[in-house]
Amino acid sequence: MATAIISLATVVYASRMLKRLGDVKDFNVLAIEDEHELSTILNEIVDGYMICDSSLNRIKYMHLSDKFKTILGPIPADAGTDLFKDKFDINGQDFINDNVYNVNEEFIKVTIVHRKSDQICIFKIVTEAKRLQDAHDQNEAMINLVLNKVPALISIVSKNLKYLLVNKPYESTWGKSVEQMIGHSIKEVLPPSLFENILPYINRALAGEAVNFETSLETENGPVTFNVSYLPYILHGKVEGFFTMVTDNTERSKQERILVEKNQELEALTKDLEEFIYFISHDLQAPIRHISSFTNLLLKDLEVPDERQKYVEIINSSCQRARELVEGILKVANLKKEKFIETPLDKLFYTFINTVKMENPLISFNFNVPSEKNVRCIPFQMSLVFENFVSNSIRALNNSNKELKYININYYETPSEHIIYVEDSGDGVSQDIQDKIFGIFKSYSKEKSTGVGLAIVERVAELHDSRYGFFNNNDGGASFWIAIKK
Repeated sequence: MATAIISLATVVYASRMLKRLGDVKDFNVLAIEDEHELSTILNEIVDGYMICDSSLNRIKYMHLSDKFKTILGPIPADAGTDLFKDKFDINGQDFINDNVYNVNEEFIKVTIVHRKSDQICIFKIVTEAKRLQDAHDQNEAMINLVLNKVPALISIVSKNLKYLLVNKPYESTWGKSVEQMIGHSIKEVLPPSLFENILPYINRALAGEAVNFETSLETENGPVTFNVSYLPYILHGKVEGFFTMVTDNTERSKQERILVEKNQELEALTKDLEEFIYFISHDLQAPIRHISSFTNLLLKDLEVPDERQKYVEIINSSCQRARELVEGILKVANLKKEKFIETPLDKLFYTFINTVKMENPLISFNFNVPSEKNVRCIPFQMSLVFENFVSNSIRALNNSNKELKYININYYETPSEHIIYVEDSGDGVSQDIQDKIFGIFKSYSKEKSTGVGLAIVERVAELHDSRYGFFNNNDGGASFWIAIKK
């Protein structure tokens, strides 16, 4: 954006320079004494001229091109200066006078030159040039409008540190009009302390270096922070000055400081929370283990009535569930960003796939993951994802009445991702939990479980900046998937 705005500023400055050049005369008839030489030159470069007496009342000699005659219309043989006075503002001023007139939708530039003994009226058709100039002026006006509306200070500074161009926002920032700044040095416009701060960067820009920096200024309303960009203005291989773009970053800097402080607070809170979860979980595990151990002893070694045995079994089952919950919480709490390792995809299943196959002989497992594919991941964490996908599918199948029970582990890839999905032939994910299935303590199957597994999936996916999700299959069952970036 800065480059585009600076380009607009360049166009405006260049157009102003061109306008100054346009004021220079194409020829100097005052210096030509010989009438024949004068006629020869004028015939080549203009569309018409007439040499009149000093009072502009009598035409001594006249030459008009055919095109010019067509524009003017019929011209009587004895035409005098009155014909031209009606169409053009011809007077006896004693200096070169340029004016442009609209004659029959054509633009004629009339130059009147007063000489010692006569006056010369020179006519030149400038229709195309006038239209181009009008379009140019319109474009310049639009560019000026953009430059003046941009919430930034835009300027061009010469190598002697004088402003060649400034936009309107300079006025409200420094309390001076554009006219008071153009042609004046930066040192005159800016506060002394600010000028001293930016001078080293100015010198770097004048040495040909593009510079970007931040500086501040103390004001009555507190410190103001500026982001400043300098781009050398190079002409014919030499640095002739530099472009500037200055934005007020005070509010942004303030918000960044607040954000840093909030992040620090959040990191501290996160650390405290992790420690809390860790210690609470460990403190809970000890009494749970004790209760579980003693209830097991009661069940094995003591003869207890049936009613009491039922209560002991409930206690033991509850302890088991509490222990699983604590372990699940610990797993989620311990998931952190670690080093990514290039890992064969099939190895991420080795830690559990053979075990679950043996434990679930009634389920058909189809493993369709190519051994030659590698993924960049945190291996232990990604293995947990697949283990939880498979475990959820097993629980879903154990609670399904379908005779055909299978789990397919499939793979496909896109130019940017490895996509692995675990498909089962269960009953699918019910509508009432679809929007919260990856939340902690939520379960896909009807079988009792901690509901921590899919929360682990969500956390691991976040740590890997990976997409994840599920969908119900057309023929029943569900597919859980994760897309790992290449």
